[in-house]
Amino acid sequence: MTLLAHPRAALWPAATAALLALATPSAFAATSEPRAVAFTEVAKAALPDPAWSRSVCALAKAACAADAQGDGVEKPPKLYQAKGGAAGSYYAIVPGPQLLQLSYASGAGWKVLQQWDFSDYQPAERVDVGSDATPLEIYPALYPLGGTRYAVALVAGWSEGYSGGGGHWDNVDMVELQPNGAHAAKPVVATLPFGCGKSIRACFFERDYKHSPHCSEDFDGYLLLRFVPRSSGQLDWIATWKETHWPGLVPKSKTTHSAVSVTLPLGGDPAAAGKALRDKISFCEPTN
Repeated sequence: MTLLAHPRAALWPAATAALLALATPSAFAATSEPRAVAFTEVAKAALPDPAWSRSVCALAKAACAADAQGDGVEKPPKLYQAKGGAAGSYYAIVPGPQLLQLSYASGAGWKVLQQWDFSDYQPAERVDVGSDATPLEIYPALYPLGGTRYAVALVAGWSEGYSGGGGHWDNVDMVELQPNGAHAAKPVVATLPFGCGKSIRACFFERDYKHSPHCSEDFDGYLLLRFVPRSSGQLDWIATWKETHWPGLVPKSKTTHSAVSVTLPLGGDPAAAGKALRDKISFCEPTN
């Protein structure tokens, strides 16, 4: 899966570009196709420092959970390496949310190379009426915005629960990272559907539970993004939404699959770019 890239041509200062180059796979530099820089969580056995979270959270001045399970409100800090990144180069996502670019060397310990704090960021649109909104989260990837510029996806999710079922939905704002820990005040794309799942109870009587092959109506959806360069050097953003629907009371073979692709209109209203896809999908809701 490839992810978003921004059409504007302005570049970051060389020092900032060099920091990001630490995490950029060599294959990325060698190809003209824009790609996202994926993060992989560092396994416990591969941690360079077992007490990393205490050290990194202190450097970030972040109120991290005291244990690995978190406190149920803020997720615990997580340490990542970028695919193809240099040895000793790491990223961390800590409460705030904050994204840290780090280096680690034995004897020298941890050093913060860049720190982006999104605690002041307000999602372009937050759905929370009659539902439970989850804390704002950073999705672990860097999204190319053209040249040496990148963005992150800020996930604004919410959920619903009811007898015999429930659902969850995630929108994202794509927000550009700027030098010296700053971030853009406005997203590149706002309220873009990112993922969803919903289950509705379909069995109500004992005979249903005994004889039905499936006692719920299930929906699952997710987003794929790819970037097609134009001759001008700008990029078309192609968003593809894939969704499955398994109706209640029927076998899994009756599951339907749908896919909708749109070219997002960029360079104008960020909300309009997200709406271009949102208006064409059911977003895990029943349709008549």
